[in-house]
Amino acid sequence: MTISVVIPAYNEEKILPETLDALRRLSRIPDEVVVIDGGSTDKTAEVAKSHGAKVSTVAHRGIGFARQKGLESATGDIVAFTDADTIVPTDWLAE
Repeated sequence: MTISVVIPAYNEEKILPETLDALRRLSRIPDEVVVIDGGSTDKTAEVAKSHGAKVSTVAHRGIGFARQKGLESATGDIVAFTDADTIVPTDWLAE
């Protein structure tokens, strides 16, 4: 069973690295991390790519729109969502 994590993001270049690093420390590492960049004017997309995330840039139409686009882009059997400023606990996906 594969797991995708979807992260909607808009101008999150400063906090996004911490969020992506937290995903790498999980006891069950996701098979795919998808960052949906809502047309950021900073380096959000570049930061996500440099951390190994799949990035899709969409129009800035809100978090619900970004989550839906992430669901459409994800390839995992299970899709989990988190926010770009959230540090998930190490057992988040295992639980």
